[in-house]
Amino acid sequence: MAACQRMTDVLADITDDQQAGGWDLATATDQPFDLPEPTLRACWEYVSEFLPNPPAAVRASWGPAVPAPPDAPLLDRIVGMSGRKP
Repeated sequence: MAACQRMTDVLADITDDQQAGGWDLATATDQPFDLPEPTLRACWEYVSEFLPNPPAAVRASWGPAVPAPPDAPLLDRIVGMSGRKP
């Protein structure tokens, strides 16, 4: 069971990393960036659980969270939690 949870954590981390990198690239090149709602929900579940209190080395690589209103679009909340300005 622990191995399954660890694999789930790894897949969530990869998905969120791809989301953050994709958003960074789209923003830098002035391109639109959209993800399917299920992917956004999965990313949000991961970052809202993991990023508020990660190990210091992890937080340093993401940067401090940028507040987003609770009613902001899900992508903006993910981006903010990931240390980027939505």
